[in-house]
Amino acid sequence: MAALDRKATQLLILDDDSDSRFFLRSNLMRAGFGEVHTTGDPHTAMTYLQRNKISAVLVSSELKVSGGGLTFVKELRDKASPSADVPILMVVPSGDANILQQGIHHGVNDFIVRPVSLSGLLKRVENACLKRSITPNREVLSKLDRRNGGNDRRSAESRRLKQNPADGQLKEDRRSKTEKRAGTRRDFDRKRNKARAERTALKADAKEKAVEKPPEKPPEKPPEKPMSREEKAQLWKEEAAAAEAQKKRAAAKKKEEAKLWKEEAAAAEAQKKQAAAKKKEEAELWEKETAAAAKQKKQAETARTERRNDFDAELTAPEPNAGAVPEKESAPDPATTAEARKPQEETAPGPNAGAVPEKESAPDPATTAEARKPQEETAPGPKVSAVPEKESSPDPATTAEEQKPQEETARAERPDVPEAEPAAPEPDESDVPEESDVPDEGDVVEEEPSLDLVAVLADHKLWLETSGKEGAKASLPQEDLQGADFKGADLSNANLKQADLADALFEGATLDWADLRLSYLSGANLIGASLHGAKLRRADLSLAKLDGADLRAVDLAGVNLQGASMKDTDITGANLLSTNVKGAHLKEVTGLTQSQFNKALADGDTELPPGIRYIPPE
Repeated sequence: MAALDRKATQLLILDDDSDSRFFLRSNLMRAGFGEVHTTGDPHTAMTYLQRNKISAVLVSSELKVSGGGLTFVKELRDKASPSADVPILMVVPSGDANILQQGIHHGVNDFIVRPVSLSGLLKRVENACLKRSITPNREVLSKLDRRNGGNDRRSAESRRLKQNPADGQLKEDRRSKTEKRAGTRRDFDRKRNKARAERTALKADAKEKAVEKPPEKPPEKPPEKPMSREEKAQLWKEEAAAAEAQKKRAAAKKKEEAKLWKEEAAAAEAQKKQAAAKKKEEAELWEKETAAAAKQKKQAETARTERRNDFDAELTAPEPNAGAVPEKESAPDPATTAEARKPQEETAPGPNAGAVPEKESAPDPATTAEARKPQEETAPGPKVSAVPEKESSPDPATTAEEQKPQEETARAERPDVPEAEPAAPEPDESDVPEESDVPDEGDVVEEEPSLDLVAVLADHKLWLETSGKEGAKASLPQEDLQGADFKGADLSNANLKQADLADALFEGATLDWADLRLSYLSGANLIGASLHGAKLRRADLSLAKLDGADLRAVDLAGVNLQGASMKDTDITGANLLSTNVKGAHLKEVTGLTQSQFNKALADGDTELPPGIRYIPPE
């Protein structure tokens, strides 16, 4: 079998689809075929065929001009020209057996079925150029039948006969169709033989004309004048100068390309350094903000502790005027005070027995002794000897021991008088508070109001249901809510900024679009909670339980997630800028992308889901 010289071939492609023309031409040129001409106009193609010797023509059956590809094939075969017998390959769509039958009827040599395969295209074009047809009608029709699932005429008739084998009418229809096909085949053979005879006659006429008409001789060129030695030297110099100039241009172009490459490499390196510096600045800023937040939190805790201590001190302070202590400047003698109190306790009726005298009326020791004598004489019951006055201050312990039996004797003699309250012990001089530290009798100690979470949640729920017309929005910034129970609560759009929510219970709660910036959520239970769109910037979620939580579109910039449990946590679209995930378990989270993770602060111990990898910084 003779081999085809592809470089000596000339092909023509007729297709009004520019993409299809480009595909066919590029593949044929790449395969080594000599000249491949393309056009979308049948008239232009017919003119080109009459003026040039073409090896094969590729025609699309889906032409939208001049009646289509079949019309062009019919006109080409009917023309009495040397190109009437040119091999024609028709590009047909898949699954259309009718076009194949019509193409064979009009004289198409071979078919190329879409989608076009490169190997089939080259094989059929080469066979057409060698004028060897592979009789594609049955082969192509069988392929089309297989692609259509056996929907051709024979398959349909076979299925009908199998479904109704006893139906004689179906057999008669099949016999008549078979005879009709045979007649069609005979007609086709007759027309084909006629066309072949016509083409043979045309070829014979063309040969006779070619013999009768002598070939035209090309015009003779004038003889070239031989070049002198000087002209040859000048020509050589010009060629050498042109080659040198071309070499210089190539060197300059190469130098420019090297310079451009260096500039691009320097720009990429500078951009990389800027990105690293920016990331470092962001990390430092995050650390500073975290330290500032921790300091602020510590200050808030210190302030709360001081307020609690002050409140506890106010609660434990003595009541006004109870066991009043005399002023330092005029402190009386303890013995004198005890002697002056004794007759008053014996004579005072009712519940005021044993009352302590006021500061302003501190009695004189001499006057107290003189006033006690008549009281002791008139008092009923056995006479109680008075404590003798002394010039020096008696011992407070001795005075108290002497006073105690006297008071018991007086109460025994007067059963109708209620038992007096014990007198306050005499404070040491160093323990006596200043007057400014002792609360006045009319002062009211203000108690810090307690937070009613039930009422706050009820008001917030009403606020959400009425779109803000009733109720009140939950605003709990900087509140101490450690261990608070928010299970199943709806805190959408709530303000919990800088709140202490350590170990709080948020299981099944709704915190959509809530403000939780700088909040402390260490150890909090957020299993199944919804935080869609919430603000958690620079919050502390270390050791928190986030299993099954909805963190879509959440701002997690600067958040600490070390030690947090995040099984089946959805973080689709979350902002992970400078988020601390060092050593975090992110293997079972959903919605995490590589671009999200590249913004976070991670290390080699961070567990990641499939498809996400940790790139250590350089």
